[in-house]
Parts: sequence; structure tokens; C-alpha cells
Amino acid sequence: MIRRSPFDTPLATYRLQLHREFTFAQATALLPYLARLGISHVYCSPFLKARAGSTHGYDIVDYNRINPELGDEASFARFCSSLAENGLGLILDFVPNHMGIGHADNAWWLDVLEWGQASPHADYFDIDWSPPRRDLAGKLLVPILGKSYGAALTDGEIELRFSAATGTFDFWYADHRLPLSPRDYAPVLGTLAHALPLSRALDALQEAFLSAAPQRYQREVANTAKDALATAARDPAMKREIEKAVGAWHGVKGDFPSWTRLHELLQRQSFRLAHWRTASDEVNYRRFFDIPELAGMRMGRIVVFRDTHEFLGRLLADGILQGLRIDHIDGLADPQRYCRRLNAFAAAIVPRDAGGKRLRPYILVEKILAGSEKLPQSWPVSGTTGYDYLALANGLFIEPTGFAKLQRHWGRFTGRDGDIVIEEEIYRCRLLVIDRNL
Repeated sequence: MIRRSPFDTPLATYRLQLHREFTFAQATALLPYLARLGISHVYCSPFLKARAGSTHGYDIVDYNRINPELGDEASFARFCSSLAENGLGLILDFVPNHMGIGHADNAWWLDVLEWGQASPHADYFDIDWSPPRRDLAGKLLVPILGKSYGAALTDGEIELRFSAATGTFDFWYADHRLPLSPRDYAPVLGTLAHALPLSRALDALQEAFLSAAPQRYQREVANTAKDALATAARDPAMKREIEKAVGAWHGVKGDFPSWTRLHELLQRQSFRLAHWRTASDEVNYRRFFDIPELAGMRMGRIVVFRDTHEFLGRLLADGILQGLRIDHIDGLADPQRYCRRLNAFAAAIVPRDAGGKRLRPYILVEKILAGSEKLPQSWPVSGTTGYDYLALANGLFIEPTGFAKLQRHWGRFTGRDGDIVIEEEIYRCRLLVIDRNL
């Protein structure tokens, strides 16, 4: 078989959907067979770290790590070596538009919950910190509750806990972690905050917030206080005292007034808990369509591009990746700018061929072209993922006379006479989705 350069335009791709039941090891075993079929490039589902148990990989929680459920670094290296041995290129499905949030696994999102607008990652996510609702000014709505906030609180479902391993305090709702602001560490501990060896660290923490010290200094002092708490908790007696102080903030189930202190503590945080149904009306961060657990990224900011593409850049520079399929390009604020930035970024770091010529990666975008819409020539990409072609191909299998039947059923169902004006109906439905869902 004649081996082609994996940087050539793909002749035939084969999609591998990776998840914990189909890992790098199992994919590696298939590669010789795919090469014999004439496949030129393997097209992989997202393999950066996603939410545990994800079967699709689009809910990325860490852009700079391989998903551990797919295998370790050694198994990934064997997969990449086998690709090269079999003359196969690798195209990765990459997700720049959104990240998986909630639960307890996205460090950037957890930092925003803990520090609010002071978090260095507050501008990584597309959050409106000044929404129309005044009570949400400077706060992030977190619609995760299965019932009203008041019911969840007084039923004891929102718990304040102490982590002895990290020296941190967090609210927990089911498996959702919501970090307590360090400014509230001393109030939570009460008189225990003045006990040695905690007093010095917590006094410094309080002073940092009261004096409106620079944010960087506040974080340094907060980390020192967390270390002091973790150290103190190694003493079983001190750990029990800390947990006792935390427990005092909880009320008695069904006794509304007994939960006032915990409620007031929650009100001081940078987030506001709410029933999941409020997301469509009150949420103040951009979601992937109407999915609250996928938050939109501000990919137009150069620092966000840098930090989300760092690991991807290493894969390109090492010649492991020869192509990218960019997911949901229309979700970005400026798709053209992103494409240009990505193309320049990739073109500058991919390896050179034997003659010293810089190779070019193959970049496709998931751009759904409607009707007569064309892919903008100003986008420096190789093309789309082909949904427009699939729509045309599917049309070959549709019986055109069925449209008259559809019209009759539509008129009978809606009570409207005459032909369906498709464009009007589509436009009306789009407005409905924007108003109700988005």
C-alpha cells in the first residue's frame, strides 16, 4: 500500500467515538484494519478531559489534560505511535464554544463561584454580571436545584462542609460543589477563628478583605489560611471543633427560622442558587443552546484562546494532530476572527517536511449552511463538515408528492387554509425559541 503524508487532504476518514467503554487501547487495536480499508485519517471525538462518564466528550472540564477515562499518557502515546506506523493521520473534534460546568470538576468554574468577578477566570465564561434583575448584580445564577430554593434550604439539602484535606469550606447540593468565599472563613468558624494556630492566618485574611487589598494579595493570604486550616485539621480534636463550628450553621428540618443564618451566608456569596426551571428566564451566562451544564466561552479574548489551546498546540507541534474539526463555530461571537487566529496559530507551530517546508493542518468547521448560504471565503479553513451536502443527499430519498399530504394535515391540525408559507413558519418558530428557550 502506498503511504501518503498524514498532512495531505484526507481521502477517507473514519470516526472513532471514544468513551470509557471504548478507550485508546481498544482504538489502537483497530488501526491496522482501518489502514487496510483505505482510511487516510482517523477522526476522533473530543478526547480532552470531559465530565466523568461522558459518552460524547463535548462537556470538556479541562482543556489541558487527556481524558483519564480513555487511558493514561502511555496508552495515548501507543495510540499515536500506531497511527504513524499505519500511515494514518489524526483529526480531532475540538470544542471552543463551551465547557462543562456544575458538579465539582471544572477548576475554572469553581474559581468563579468562589471569587466572583475577582476571579481571573470570570471573563473566560460569557457571563452578564449586570443583568436586568438588580438582585443578581455582581452574582452568577446557578440553576441546579430540583425544587425551590426555600424548600431545598429548609429540607437540609444545601449543606456547608469542611474539607480537611484542602482546608476549604464549601456548600454542597447533591454532587454540586459551591466554594465559600474566603472572606467568610472567619465568620463561619466564629470564636474558633481566634484559636491558635489559626488566629494569625485568619486575622490576615480578614484584614486583606477589610482593607480592600489587591486581589492577588487576597488570594495569596487565602491560600495561606487554607493551608493553616488543613494543617490544624490533622489534629483530630481540632478537626472535630472545626466541623462542630460548621454544623452550627445548619438548622432543623422543617423549622424555617433555624435556617436564617445559613441563608444569610449564602446570600453573601458570588452565586445565587435557583430551581433549574428558572434557567430559561433568569440565567445570566450563555449556555450551549438551553443546556445549563454547558457554559459559553469568551473565545474572542486572546487570553482565553491561549489557555484553551495550549495543550492542543503541543499536539500540533509534535505532529500528533494533522487536522481539526471545530465544533459549533456559529456559537462564537466572531467565527471569522477565531478561524483566522486558529489558522495562524496552527500554521506557525506544525512541523516542517523533509525539505523544510512548513506543513499545513487540515481545518474543518461545523458550519450549518442554510439554503443559498455559502461558507465565507474570508475564513481560512478547508471547508465545512458537510451538513449542507447531507441535506442535498437526503433529498434524493424524499418523495416530493408527500408535501401535498403534509399541507393537508397541517391545515386540518391548525385550522389554517391555503399553502404553508415555510419561511414565515420558520421565522415564527425561531422567534419563539429565542424568547422561550434562549
